[in-house]
Amino acid sequence: MTKYFYPREDAAFHAASPIQVVEWFRNGARFCADETIPQYMKGCAEREKMFSGKVLRFDTPDNFVDDLIANQIIVITK
Repeated sequence: MTKYFYPREDAAFHAASPIQVVEWFRNGARFCADETIPQYMKGCAEREKMFSGKVLRFDTPDNFVDDLIANQIIVITK
């Protein structure tokens, strides 16, 4: 299990897989909790691009989480 930190919300969480990371974000979202994983990733990527200019791939949970980490949206902690 990997520990992550989400600086925007000053929140830490654990996840065993990229899909669990995406589920953590989706389940905490006010208006997106009922979306499928692909719908959520696409919407999140579109909002991130619009508001910060950061590009997140949303074709797979692995790529999505890799891009969250690469863009320092989440950080792996020990």
